[in-house]
Amino acid sequence: MQIEENTPQTDPNSEQNSNTTRVVLIALLLLSLILNLYQWYDKGKEAAIHETTVDSMAVDMAEVDRQLSLTKAELEQYRGRSEQLDSLLDDANEKIALQESRIKALQSRNNKSSNMNAELRAELEKLKALKDKYLEEIDRLILENQRLQNENDSLAVELNTNVSVKNRLEARLKVAEQLRVDRVAVTSMKKRAIGGKYVATSLAKRTEKIEACFSVLENAVASRGPKVISLRLVADNGKVLAGISNGTFINKDNGQEMTATANRQIDYEGNSVEMCLEWEDESTPLEPGTYGVEVYIDGALVFTSAFTLE
Repeated sequence: MQIEENTPQTDPNSEQNSNTTRVVLIALLLLSLILNLYQWYDKGKEAAIHETTVDSMAVDMAEVDRQLSLTKAELEQYRGRSEQLDSLLDDANEKIALQESRIKALQSRNNKSSNMNAELRAELEKLKALKDKYLEEIDRLILENQRLQNENDSLAVELNTNVSVKNRLEARLKVAEQLRVDRVAVTSMKKRAIGGKYVATSLAKRTEKIEACFSVLENAVASRGPKVISLRLVADNGKVLAGISNGTFINKDNGQEMTATANRQIDYEGNSVEMCLEWEDESTPLEPGTYGVEVYIDGALVFTSAFTLE
């Protein structure tokens, strides 16, 4: 009797399907891994951007708070000088308070975004513009008050700045041949950013030019010929302002060589002469304080007064 063996037969289609399934599973696993890696990178990038924005916001908020304090302090230093200035400062404080409330409202949102960062920067620029506007108005009021005060002052008031110098000046004025000056007007000026035109200012740090204009009076008995007119502008610390036109001259009273802010020679013929001498320097800001004004003719002191820069 013959025995038949049953050998299992492998289905080619089933094996092919199994391989296809494994390939698909591997592809899905790789795709999932790539998506996870992309999401991890994207979240890291967003976190870095957010951290940078937060840091920038912190810097801007600190700068806004600093500018608010500086603006209030810079304006308040002028309080108590006149009713007009105090009224102007009250108005300025109201405007600054409104600006501050807008800034605080922005900060309270706690919305650390680039848009809020830009809004804070814009508010900071508005605050700086507001400060500059009121400083210009303060400058105008101080100049106006000084002009009104100068109109009420007499020549005697100008000459009593220094009693000893005044006494020496009065003694010289008794000498008929000594030339004199009158109507001395001293103007401190700043240069406009647009156009470069000089305009008056009372603020030391903005002063770039000081001009002294006056008349050398008519004198029928004074000697004719060349005369050297010298101007000295003297700071609180005794230092003479010496610009590009500075020079020296000999003091007729003590024979000492002195530094002049400006010298000019004129050909005097006995008639009145109108003239201006000036100091100009844009490189170094002046310090606030009282500045002495001295005018010499051929080394003899003929005028002294003072003016104040805020």
